[in-house]
Amino acid sequence: METRARPPANPLDRLSARDFLLLREPDGIGTLVLAGYQLALVLFTLGIVLAAVGIEAPVDSSHGLWAAALNLLLLCVGIRLAERTARRIRSRRDRS
Repeated sequence: METRARPPANPLDRLSARDFLLLREPDGIGTLVLAGYQLALVLFTLGIVLAAVGIEAPVDSSHGLWAAALNLLLLCVGIRLAERTARRIRSRRDRS
């Protein structure tokens, strides 16, 4: 009996750079767009909180795109570290 490789369930697994540039994979592009919306919402909320508290953004630049990109990078690194920390705490709790 021959087994066939199933297509990846995640649309981003099927999305190549060429398909993205040629807009050929609507599911993958839609996933990227939704991720962008979510990140924009997080940044907007974070901006409101920082403005209310009176704290400046961690990165400032003369060009808005550079500042947004660097702040987004720091936010993503922070989210990733928080996720790894939570996973480590859960795995220790499950072992006990």
